[in-house]
Amino acid sequence: MDLDAAVSELGDLCVKHLGDHVGRQLAALAKPAAALLPVMGGGWPGRSQLGGSAVLDPGTSWPHYENYPLSLLAVIDTEQLGPWVGAQLPVRPGLLNFFFLQIDDPDYQDMQPFREALPGLGNPLTCRIVPADPARASEVRAPPLATTFSSIALSPVTRITLPDFTDDPVLFGLDLGPHAAEGIYGAFQGLFIDQRFGQAWADYTARQPLSGHQAFGWPKLGAGSCLQTSLRPKEEFTHILELAGTHEFEWGDGGSLHFVSPSRALQHGDFSHVVADASGW
Repeated sequence: MDLDAAVSELGDLCVKHLGDHVGRQLAALAKPAAALLPVMGGGWPGRSQLGGSAVLDPGTSWPHYENYPLSLLAVIDTEQLGPWVGAQLPVRPGLLNFFFLQIDDPDYQDMQPFREALPGLGNPLTCRIVPADPARASEVRAPPLATTFSSIALSPVTRITLPDFTDDPVLFGLDLGPHAAEGIYGAFQGLFIDQRFGQAWADYTARQPLSGHQAFGWPKLGAGSCLQTSLRPKEEFTHILELAGTHEFEWGDGGSLHFVSPSRALQHGDFSHVVADASGW
């Protein structure tokens, strides 16, 4: 994808349907992302994958919550992403391993009290992103008690994203000009539906690669849903990974799991503040 051409086309689309004042503001929010497309069969370059074994540097410990191992959900090879990722992830670690606290063992000792004491979403203890150097890292199999998933290779393909038109709180920051008195939802109903921007955006995105899994960019939200981290106005967060349900793991009723981090921490390559969030649950 010619990213500059795609962004320019999106800007023209926004101005055409929303007018210069609102259209340029919305277009300025556009962020590139990588749709993560499952690849069946071998021979695909890169090491991005769902499930499978972790890919860790020598001496790196498998992450745990207390004595319980987290489960590997995905590995993303950042070298497969476009150069655009440098704006969101200036310190390029090569590989990112995504872990989540997934407990499926009915025989685990004292499981019920343990479950009741578990930290919820939004707590760094429930997830971990572990970076690795592709030149040094090797595959590490999950320890006992960790939930394991089949390995599926992923092909990252660049696409353009915008905030969710009905539910992302970032839209409250737009200056709607003469539409401001209608409130954000009334104004957007007129701007997006009556002037048919919604259909124009749907036509635009239909030409882009689509997947329920995505690295970076704006998250896709379900109706009436938002990420809890997006409600923290004093802190800027970066959306790192979105995982939809598969035949092996599921997030609520058709929801998605998201890994997000304070943007300032990512600027320094610090993944210790990453939290798991959810949409559509």
